[in-house]
Amino acid sequence: IPSNLHIWATMNTSDQSLFPIDSAFKRRWDWEYVPIKNCDKGYYIECNGKQYDWYSFVDKMNEKILTATDSADKQMGYFFVKSPDGVITAGRFVNKVLFYLYSDVFRDENVPEDYFEGKGGKTMKFSDFFNKDNGKVDVSSVELLMNNMELKDLASEVTPPEGEADSPESENEEDTE
Repeated sequence: IPSNLHIWATMNTSDQSLFPIDSAFKRRWDWEYVPIKNCDKGYYIECNGKQYDWYSFVDKMNEKILTATDSADKQMGYFFVKSPDGVITAGRFVNKVLFYLYSDVFRDENVPEDYFEGKGGKTMKFSDFFNKDNGKVDVSSVELLMNNMELKDLASEVTPPEGEADSPESENEEDTE
């Protein structure tokens, strides 16, 4: 093998079924930790016409995951859900992200009550994210989760460009110049 040949690979340390292979790789090659970060792709979770920043969700939920598990292994990375157009639908969010959180991370008994507080003060179960009548994703439950996490609708955070403020003070300043 030529000395200038390098093989770059990534591996998720939390894939438990690959533990023996993972250990063998760790012994034989050098490793570099890459922290979870915002990749500025503009991904957002769409729910009831609102848009919630995906990285804000990941960042806040990863804090809860770390607290509940005392390990970073179960934390989600930016690309846990990939979206070619930046939109993560409520359905995809529930069926991929929340399914992972309920089945692999919190396992129902460690669900963060403050984030997953449902109607009537009860902690939401995974099944609560589905409409009982038709089995479809209940987007109002997803929206409740976003509100509990204090995530803001991205559309409501848009500020007018400089010079286009609606305040009377800015209008008066323009008139005096």
